[in-house]
Amino acid sequence: MLFVEAKWLYNDALTFMNDHDINDYDTKIITVHGLDKDRQPVAHDLQYISSQMRQSVIQGIKHSLKSLSSKKKNHSKAGRLRYKSDYDSINLQEHHVTYRFYDEHHMGIQGFDKRIRIKGANQFWNIPGLEFANAKLMNLPDGYYLAVTTYRNNGGEMKKHKPEIGIDMGIKTTITTSDGLKIKVLIEESERIKKCQRLIARRKKGSNNRYKAVKLLRKAYQRLVSRKHDIANKAVHGTFGA
Repeated sequence: MLFVEAKWLYNDALTFMNDHDINDYDTKIITVHGLDKDRQPVAHDLQYISSQMRQSVIQGIKHSLKSLSSKKKNHSKAGRLRYKSDYDSINLQEHHVTYRFYDEHHMGIQGFDKRIRIKGANQFWNIPGLEFANAKLMNLPDGYYLAVTTYRNNGGEMKKHKPEIGIDMGIKTTITTSDGLKIKVLIEESERIKKCQRLIARRKKGSNNRYKAVKLLRKAYQRLVSRKHDIANKAVHGTFGA
């Protein structure tokens, strides 16, 4: 519901912009308005999304407007902001305010009374000198994730430089290094993605079956993105093929 309310707020703000300046939008609003699946007017009460989260949604709109304005000034092709059917990320701007960690298995989010069980926090737990900054709560096709920005004082120590290598960009092999490492970055669309696309084309717009097919397609694309990130990380850190 947190992501649903963020979508409602975002779309309500876009409607507000038709006749007003986005800077005049009241983030303390309790009820927002929109359209249901039959394009009929409907009102929604905001119960879960906190004040800072609301501000981050509006700040996102302002940032997008600024980017579009810069593109227009540079005579680049620029579209317009569109209404969202899904909202996939919410900024949690301040540690100990919008989010906090109780231990390596539980966290809290502003506006929620209960602790939320999490996995993976042990990767930065008990690290001395680690400071938490902002975080981003993400609604991805394969689940909910928390991306946390952290800082650590390394005491002024400089990292040791690795030997220099040459890089050759090719066609058959995307990257070939001077020490013989070959990396193929290009990943083609899987048969699963093509199958989901055909499935969506056969489903009626607005139906539950089409919605389920779209979710399957999003999961398939998420797998593709994860594979690309995995290759990029291995290439950057020199662990490709290790």
